[in-house]
Amino acid sequence: ELFYAFQNARAVVAGEAYFRRSAVGNQKQNAVDIWNLRDEAFLENIQHTLAFLERRQNERPAHVAIWTHNSHAGDICPRTVRVSNGYKTYNNLCHLSSQAFGGESIYSIGMLTYNGSVRASKEWGSPDQVMELTPAFEGSHEYLLHTISKSCRRENGVGIDMNTDSNNSNSKHSSDATAAQELFGMDRVERFVGVSYAPQTELQSHYNVCNLRQQFDFVIHVDRSTALRVDSAGKRNGKTMKDYSVSSPPRDRMLLDKYGFDIIYKDLLDSPVDTATSE
Repeated sequence: ELFYAFQNARAVVAGEAYFRRSAVGNQKQNAVDIWNLRDEAFLENIQHTLAFLERRQNERPAHVAIWTHNSHAGDICPRTVRVSNGYKTYNNLCHLSSQAFGGESIYSIGMLTYNGSVRASKEWGSPDQVMELTPAFEGSHEYLLHTISKSCRRENGVGIDMNTDSNNSNSKHSSDATAAQELFGMDRVERFVGVSYAPQTELQSHYNVCNLRQQFDFVIHVDRSTALRVDSAGKRNGKTMKDYSVSSPPRDRMLLDKYGFDIIYKDLLDSPVDTATSE
């Protein structure tokens, strides 16, 4: 319980710093600071959680699985942008974690989709709704994955290992690996849809140039996604909201949702856990 109290206190401190920065000054000028404050808070949460788990298990190394948006999960190298008083650098959770724990300790999985539907709002602060997702632009990573799915006759999508060893003795495997490295080792545009979705300005609002092999170790492509649906009784896909609450003892289930993403403490689980995610 002491750990939970400290985590709650840290969440209050981090939240206050985040919202203060969001409310004071020019939002565009403060955008880098606001982004970095969040991702640094994510990392701090993970570090404290790992330390707690290792104390609980007699200093044995702990492992955590983190569910978060691609913009936080992909190892995107720091990006420097010009502001009125100089230059500032964006960081994200995966890159910060690689620096803190070492790149070999991190395994990053990205999830992409070609089209379908998404639950989002038209703008920050507006009510959420189910919106049709425009098919990905030709030439994007999503379009390429869509093309691969069709050529493989896998209607639901594909999973691709971005770190496949091209020196594998199996010639077909080696050929496929080399082709994947060439295809996804190139800079292409990639779509990012989060809290809000603006299809009328989709390219400007939701696409960034990325190198998929540098971002992720493995990519799961769902060719057509389906938005999470919530009915008037507060049910998510047939289950009530309370079905997702964390009511089990800590040894059976420990789930934190302090900063808008979930950490599942896999070392303490005795059985599979049904969890819901949040943006």
